[in-house]
Amino acid sequence: TWNVSANPAPCAGAWRGVTCAGGRVTRLVLEGLGLSGAAALPGLARLDGLRVLSLKGNGFSGEIPDLSPLAGLKLLFLAGNELSGAIPPSLGALYRLYRLDLSSNKLSGAVPPELSRLDRLLTLRLDSNRLSGGVDAIALPRLQELNVSNNLMSGRIPAAMASFPAAAFGGNVGLCSAPLPPCKDEAPQPNASAAVNASAAGDCPPASAMVASSPSG
Repeated sequence: TWNVSANPAPCAGAWRGVTCAGGRVTRLVLEGLGLSGAAALPGLARLDGLRVLSLKGNGFSGEIPDLSPLAGLKLLFLAGNELSGAIPPSLGALYRLYRLDLSSNKLSGAVPPELSRLDRLLTLRLDSNRLSGGVDAIALPRLQELNVSNNLMSGRIPAAMASFPAAAFGGNVGLCSAPLPPCKDEAPQPNASAAVNASAAGDCPPASAMVASSPSG
């Protein structure tokens, strides 16, 4: 429980979901607790010692606030809430991030090109939102798990992302090219061996087994 009158210090060991190091909050994991509202989220940016932030499976609403002061953040899980509006470009400043899960919200608009700065990212889940535009901004060099399914995205999938499974892009009727069916202006591969050779020559990381989006990752 967070009884401020009885336990005024979050690092005294009695605050649920709070982990500290050196007197600073480093992990905040509050999942599936029925928490709601929008007013609490901007205040999280003051916890500049955070390394892990997970608020999955609650009812938080409003826009994702500017979290760029959390420069040390490595895991960010906001899936399964009621968050709306655009993905903020400021997330691109979280250069230490290696897992980002914004799935199952009501986010809209295009994926900001600033996300291409997250060159340490291993997991990116944006599925089950209302996102539009292309996927070019998320052709990241170390990405192992990707899911942008069930959005409103469109355009050609870059060749660097072709080794991810088709399910990672499904439910976006406007997306085309491998691993989905070819775009209308795209010539089919002449034979199977050519397709294999083209895949082997790509620079994309292999499509590995799905990594669980969990703060323990």
